[in-house]
Amino acid sequence: MGKASGILRVAAAEVGYLEKASNAGLDSKTANAGSNNWTKYGKWYGLNGPEAYWCHMFISWCAAQSGNAGIIPRTASCYNGKDWFAERGRFHLRAAYTPRAGDVVYFSTRQYPNGGGHVGIVEKVENGYVYTIEGNTSGASGVVANGGGVARKSYPLGYPSIYGYGNPKYEQEEPDMTEAQVKQIIEKTKEAEQYNSVEECPAWARPTIEKLVQKGYLQGDEDGNLELSFDLMRNLVINDRAHLYG
Repeated sequence: MGKASGILRVAAAEVGYLEKASNAGLDSKTANAGSNNWTKYGKWYGLNGPEAYWCHMFISWCAAQSGNAGIIPRTASCYNGKDWFAERGRFHLRAAYTPRAGDVVYFSTRQYPNGGGHVGIVEKVENGYVYTIEGNTSGASGVVANGGGVARKSYPLGYPSIYGYGNPKYEQEEPDMTEAQVKQIIEKTKEAEQYNSVEECPAWARPTIEKLVQKGYLQGDEDGNLELSFDLMRNLVINDRAHLYG
């Protein structure tokens, strides 16, 4: 299982890629540019050429390159992709959901309604807009479902052509500590050389220490004091967040 930040890094690096006029120069961003739907994403998927509309192949490729292949479907069909998320209870209609970074956004078009027309990756949500990275589109406003390149786009959250969102089950990412939390940790370290109970530990460490005490991995002295140094406590938390303790 990968992270949303991983797929976004991969997708962002592809912005500016142009589809090719023929089966040549596929790995170059701009060489042999044309309008025949030849791409490195289609080469990877196994479907290339004039009829190989590649917006979802791009999404699937980004997922595979970022360690997210198991939580985002490998498909060339927006309908199949949408249904894949729905079958797992991870698809949300636009009106009932606030998207998150890393979500897969499905668009309706006149020819392909109900989320079957186009697809992109949500990069961020800000000030009432959803910002995306999309393949087989262009920088023109609105949904461009066969535009020939990878581009960043933006839409109001209520944009009618947004049908809904697939929400991949990414690995949870720990939020950065605030400046106040960092200062609190430093002050606590100055005040005491050791932490003798779960309650004395900083809030960010308590779940880990409590888990290890309950499992019997951490045992206090004869008076029940844990005698945890700050460095040991920090290393235990790092290991726990790496899922080493189950």
